[in-house]
Amino acid sequence: MAEDENPLYRGMNRETLDQHYNPRNAIDDHEPFLTAYTTLSEAARAATKGKLGITYGPSHAEKLDIFPAGKNAPVFIYIHGGYWRMMSKNEASFMAKSFNDAGITVVAVDYALVPEVTLDEIVRQCRAAITWVYKYGSEYGIDRNRIHIGGSSAGGHLVGMMLADRWPEKFGLPGDVIKSALGCSGLYDLEPLRHTYIDEWMLFDQGTIDRNSPQYLLGSKKACPTLLAVGSIEFSEFHRQTEEFANALRNNGTSVEVMNVPDRNHFNVVTDLSDPSAAITKATIAQILKS
Repeated sequence: MAEDENPLYRGMNRETLDQHYNPRNAIDDHEPFLTAYTTLSEAARAATKGKLGITYGPSHAEKLDIFPAGKNAPVFIYIHGGYWRMMSKNEASFMAKSFNDAGITVVAVDYALVPEVTLDEIVRQCRAAITWVYKYGSEYGIDRNRIHIGGSSAGGHLVGMMLADRWPEKFGLPGDVIKSALGCSGLYDLEPLRHTYIDEWMLFDQGTIDRNSPQYLLGSKKACPTLLAVGSIEFSEFHRQTEEFANALRNNGTSVEVMNVPDRNHFNVVTDLSDPSAAITKATIAQILKS
């Protein structure tokens, strides 16, 4: 790829970076795909017996929804995306029915958004949610020794931060509290984002980037088995982010599978988890049940 005029990052200027990091630009009409988060989540809630709005922390945003699958079940904790400033758990339970049918409990996590809180605080809240599930999930039939996580886009970034070295011990958890992870179209190196429109609300500084780029925070201890997925209809930066994070995980001995999902974009690559016949659903459930 030829270098842009006035490049800011890897030969790309602001205009090119904005294009690459706005997934809506990769498809003609993004609205139906965004609406699907809501409609599929509503359908899943209607078809399951969820426990909604459970408090896991002191702030108004620290809530989660639990969709139990039975006694002593593994749990899939899902962290929503939205570039850290939008969406909620209400659009994040679309996989509840398909996972419940496979014997897996689902937890959809809410967290406070930018600009109300910092990215550091969002990461802390997600770790607090996992801590709550470990300590209290048994009341909802969860086997705390079978905790699995997943997320998409900014939620994929937050999944990466849950794989960072040493944080579980600081929260009083075993180092291997997370047994497997799914990251869809995640953002694992935040450096390029400071040169995009996203910085208008994130206001990145170097400290925030360094503390919150999971690609560089894995340490020497291998992480849990990890599935990284990206849609074929996504810009090359999302593919690069996925491949480089996969390589970082492999370098510390972690078992990693990368799925480049055909005919899927940034949005439906993850909402496919609502479909038990989808390849990503089968791969995620298989990873959970064997980990």
